[in-house]
Amino acid sequence: MAGARIVNYRGERPGIPRLMGRLVFVVGGPMNVLFDALWLTGDHNRQALRDKFASTYVVRHNAVPAGLGRVRYRNYTFWGMTFMFREVDRSERAA
Repeated sequence: MAGARIVNYRGERPGIPRLMGRLVFVVGGPMNVLFDALWLTGDHNRQALRDKFASTYVVRHNAVPAGLGRVRYRNYTFWGMTFMFREVDRSERAA
């Protein structure tokens, strides 16, 4: 409906556990939208926090892969806690 789909870091359809993990963030309700707006402005991959936890990406429905990239583990610190997320490196050196 929105012209988007959710994929995992390999570009495949994610499994039910990953989608359920993403859904957990609905508990935040309207605050989730505000937090996403703040978070997305500083994220290199334009990936919402719920997508970082679930290792998913939201892409256009007709998107095709731009190429290969290295999978990296990056540390993020927020709310006084440190988290490590798996991301695809989009840099020129990744291919």
